Amino acid sequence: MRVLIIDDSRAMRRLERDVLAELGGVEVVEAEDGVSALYKMRDIGFQLDLILADWNMPRMDGLTFVRHVKSTPNLRRIPILMVTSCSDESKMRLAWSSGVDGYLLKPFTRELVLQAIVSLGFEFTGHVDRPAGEDTRSEQSSFLGELPPDLRVRLINMSVPRQVGAGETILEQGEVPDCFCFVDQGKVAEIAAGSPGVETPEGKEPMRRELGPGSCFGVTELMAGDPLRSRFTALVPSQVGRLPKEVFEGMLEKFPKISLILSKHLAAQARHLELAGGSGDSDLAGRLEVLDLPTLVQAINLRQKSCVIELTDIQAEIVFLCGQVIAVRCEECEGEEAFYRIIAQNPRSFRLVVKPVDVPRNVQLNTTRLLLESARYIDEKHTTAR
Repeated sequence: MRVLIIDDSRAMRRLERDVLAELGGVEVVEAEDGVSALYKMRDIGFQLDLILADWNMPRMDGLTFVRHVKSTPNLRRIPILMVTSCSDESKMRLAWSSGVDGYLLKPFTRELVLQAIVSLGFEFTGHVDRPAGEDTRSEQSSFLGELPPDLRVRLINMSVPRQVGAGETILEQGEVPDCFCFVDQGKVAEIAAGSPGVETPEGKEPMRRELGPGSCFGVTELMAGDPLRSRFTALVPSQVGRLPKEVFEGMLEKFPKISLILSKHLAAQARHLELAGGSGDSDLAGRLEVLDLPTLVQAINLRQKSCVIELTDIQAEIVFLCGQVIAVRCEECEGEEAFYRIIAQNPRSFRLVVKPVDVPRNVQLNTTRLLLESARYIDEKHTTAR
C-alpha cells in the first residue's frame, strides 16, 4: 500500500508517517504542498492507494489539490482524506462537494487516524484499536449502533463535535435544521407541548422521549426542509455530532445501507411517538374522483402521517413516514420513477392504511419536490405526445 502525505508541517508529516508505519506494509511518500505533491505523483507514475492532505498550505492548498485530482479521470479513483484543524461547517461542505472521501480533524489520536483510514475501505492485518469511548456512542439499539463499523466511524469522523451543558438547547422548536445531529456522549431530551414532564434548570417541561449515545434527532425535518416540531435540550453535559445536510445527503446517496438503517430507525421513532394517529392500524378506502392523488399526497404530508396508500386498480403503493414519501412501488419499477408513472396513470381506487412503517427507503426527494417533478414529468409526456 502506497500513501501520499501532504502537509507543510514536517512534524505533522512525521506524526502521520509514524502512525502508518504501525500498520505494516505501507510505503509513505511525502510532499510539503499541492504543487510538490503533483510532481511526486508524476515521479511514481501516479500509483497511489491513498492521499492524506492538509488544507492550508503554500503555493497550492489542499482544496485546490483535491479539485485537481478529482477532475482528472485517471486520478479521481484515489481516495483523499482531508486532515485539517478547520472545523467550520461551511468549509466541510466545500471540501465534500470538491470530492474529499473523508475528513479528519486535528488534533487527532493514533486510533482516530487508523479508524479514518479503515472507514475508507482499507483492511490491515495489524491490530487497529477502537476509538476511546466508542462503546458508549454505538449502542446496538441506536441508529449509529446499527451501522456497520466502517460506516459508523466514517460518519463520526466527518462530523463536527459540539459540547453542550445540562439544560442547554441544541435545536429550538420552529427552527429549520441544516445539519444531521446525533448524540455522541450524554443524554438529550426531545421536548414538546402535551407530553409528560421532565425537570430542567428552567423547571418542569414536557418531554416526548430521552435520547442516548448513538441516537439521531430532527432528521425528518432536516430532509424535508421543515421547521422542528420539538425542542432538543441536553439533560446532562453532552457532546453532539453535527454533519452538514449536504454532506449527509451525499453519504446517503453513496452508501444505501445508511439510508436503509435510517428509515428503520425513523419508523421506530414514529411507533414510539404514535405519530400514526392511533394505537393500531386503521383503513380508509375510496375512489380518487373529487380528490385526486396529488391532493391526497399533500394532505398526508401536511398531517405528517405514517401510512401506506395502496392503489388497488394499478397494483402500486406509496409509503409515507411522518408525512414524507419514502418508498414507491409499481409493477414496472420503484422509487421516484414509479411515483411519476403512478401520478401520470391517474389511478381511481385506493386504500389508505394508517400505521407505523418499516420498509427500505427508495425515494430521496422530499415530497414537495417529488410532486413538482411529477408535474414536470406529465408535461413532458404531453409535449412528446403532441
